[in-house]
Amino acid sequence: MKKLLIVTFLATAIGYCILENFGRIFFEFDSVVHFLGGMLAGSLGMVFWNQLNRFLKIENEKTLKTFLISYAGFSAFAAGALWEIAQSYKIIPGYGPLSDTILDLVMDVLGGLLVGILHTKKEWRLTKLFEPKPYNAILTIPNIITGLGISLLIPYILSFLFDWNRWIMFPSVFFAGFSDLVDGFTARRLKQKTRIGEIIDTTRDKLLLFAILFHFFWLQGISSILGWCGIILLLEFSAVAVYFSFTPLQRLKAYSFRKIRAGHVFLFGAVLLSMYFRDIIALVLGFDFKFSFDLALPLNTFISFTTLIFYLYCKLKK
Repeated sequence: MKKLLIVTFLATAIGYCILENFGRIFFEFDSVVHFLGGMLAGSLGMVFWNQLNRFLKIENEKTLKTFLISYAGFSAFAAGALWEIAQSYKIIPGYGPLSDTILDLVMDVLGGLLVGILHTKKEWRLTKLFEPKPYNAILTIPNIITGLGISLLIPYILSFLFDWNRWIMFPSVFFAGFSDLVDGFTARRLKQKTRIGEIIDTTRDKLLLFAILFHFFWLQGISSILGWCGIILLLEFSAVAVYFSFTPLQRLKAYSFRKIRAGHVFLFGAVLLSMYFRDIIALVLGFDFKFSFDLALPLNTFISFTTLIFYLYCKLKK
C-alpha cells in the first residue's frame, strides 16, 4: 500500500497543480481540479490512516475495506468543505453560487472515493502498471502517455479555432509533442513495448502533424494546401502506408529513424512561439524572435521526404 500511496499522491499533486492553473484561465477545468483535489485529500487521509493503523492493528479485511472507502470519501469532503469556507470568507479567491459549491463538493467526494477503491482493490493497484508487460498488452504506462498526447490535441485545435487563450494552446501542443519523447523511453525502461503502442504512437505523430498543418491552413487559407502543406500531406500519407506494410523486423529497423521526425514538432513549435509569444521572448531575452511558416514549411517538407525515402529503403531491402 505504501508504494501505491506514493504514486497516487505524486500523480494527483502534479495533476492538481497543472489543472489549477488551467482552471483560472478556462472555467470548465474547475470540476476536474476538484476531482483531483478530492483524490489528493483522500490520499493524504489514507497516509494518515496507514500510520494510525500501526497502533490500532485492525486486520478484518471486509470491515477495513468498507471503512477505508468511506474514510477516503470523508477526508475529501472535509478538505473540500474547508476550501469552500475559506473561499466564502475570501481567504481564497473564487467563491461562487450554492450550485457551484455543491458540484465542487460532489467532485471532491468522488475523487476521494476513487482513491479508497483503488487502495482496497488489489487487482486495481496502480503499481501493477509499472511491471513489465507482454507484447499484446493494452493498458501500459507508455500507452497512457501516448493517449494523453492524443487527447491534448483537442484543446490545441479548439484553442485556435475559437481564439482561446494562448496559454492553453501552446502548452497543449507542447506536451502532445513532448509525449512522443517520453513514451518510447518509458516503454524501453519499463519493458512495456506493445503492438498497440506502436500503432497509437504512429497515429499520435500523424495527428499532431496534421493538427499543426490544419492550424496553418486555418491562418493562411485554401491556397496553403496547394503549396508546401499539400506536398507534406502527400508525403506523410505515403509514409504511413509504407510503415503499416512493414514486417515487425522492418518496423524495428525504421524505429531508430523516428528521432529525426521530432524536427516537425520543434520547427512548428518555433513558429508558434514566434506568432504568439514574441512579446514575452523580447521582454525576457531582449531580442525580436521571428521564425515564419515560410521558413519552417520547406524544412518540414525535407523531413517528410527523407522519412519516406528511408521507409521505402527499409521496405525494399532484403
